[in-house]
Amino acid sequence: MRTEALVAPSMGSSTGARLPGVVPERISPEVVPFTDRRIEIDGHQIHYVDEGLGPLLLFVDAGTGSSSWSDVIVRLRGRFRCVALDVLEADPSQATEGERLDLGAISRTLESFVRALDLRDLTLVLYDLGGPVGLGIAPRLHDRIRALIVAESFGWPLAQDTPQLVQMREYDLRVVDGTLRTVLKDRPLLLVFGEHSPAVEAGVPERWRERFPDAGLLLVEGARHLPMADAPDLVARAIKGWWREEVSAA
Repeated sequence: MRTEALVAPSMGSSTGARLPGVVPERISPEVVPFTDRRIEIDGHQIHYVDEGLGPLLLFVDAGTGSSSWSDVIVRLRGRFRCVALDVLEADPSQATEGERLDLGAISRTLESFVRALDLRDLTLVLYDLGGPVGLGIAPRLHDRIRALIVAESFGWPLAQDTPQLVQMREYDLRVVDGTLRTVLKDRPLLLVFGEHSPAVEAGVPERWRERFPDAGLLLVEGARHLPMADAPDLVARAIKGWWREEVSAA
């Protein structure tokens, strides 16, 4: 497979690939179940998914947990070991609608999880708030991180008018930004965004490419904030091709 057929070399370029996203029939847990696994982290029982064998993909989403990636995991678990942590369960204070999430605390829980399972040589797969949460482990665990896949996410301080719910302490976000510019700067990166995503309209992929000029970009045509759910076949193929061309071959 030609990687460039799946991954656009640049955002907004006339030569950038725009790939059709076909909304699939969802795969329900009743049809293709995942093994229910739980682990105690910092006094909390946390659910996680651990499916397949092969290179390790660690899916991090501080909002919807493993469910947002379930259709992609089904398609990848024959080639990769897919671990997805429902890390939000570790912060019961967020249960009340509208409360601010302590993303720094959730990141520390993720770090404890990685250490508890002794996960190494991993690719972080980061979605939405999982971006700063996942990258928050890098200052201490960067030697365990092989590559990055970022879907609809960020890794730097947000504008002051960002809704309170999605804010993280500016100091923590500056640390995250610093790791992207230092200890993670040489890691392979694949970006996955929806063509009509608010993040694309805000120029988020360009900001990533400022830090990682060689990053691949998958822009899913017709998709918004959940490109992996809108086009799981496409996203799974892109991950496989990118891994083979940019990570395994490196």
